[in-house]
Amino acid sequence: MNDIVHSRPRVILRLKQVVARTGLSRSTIYVRLQAGEFPAPIALGVRAVGWLESDIEAWIAARPRPACPHIPFTRAGTRKDRPRQP
Repeated sequence: MNDIVHSRPRVILRLKQVVARTGLSRSTIYVRLQAGEFPAPIALGVRAVGWLESDIEAWIAARPRPACPHIPFTRAGTRKDRPRQP
């Protein structure tokens, strides 16, 4: 019996692609990697690494979503359209 499993091909993302997909900087990726908060890369060579696309997509999907994603927030966490209090 010929059991052929049709699965998605494994795609390897390089650092620039991971930065583009996650919106994180290179340094933030490596800080989170050291803290165990980001998927581990796989070795491609002596000085080359990559990440499985499926690992990055799963990490993105597991990130918490804002309660109201349509409301823009500033760094202080206040609504941009709310007038400032004196």
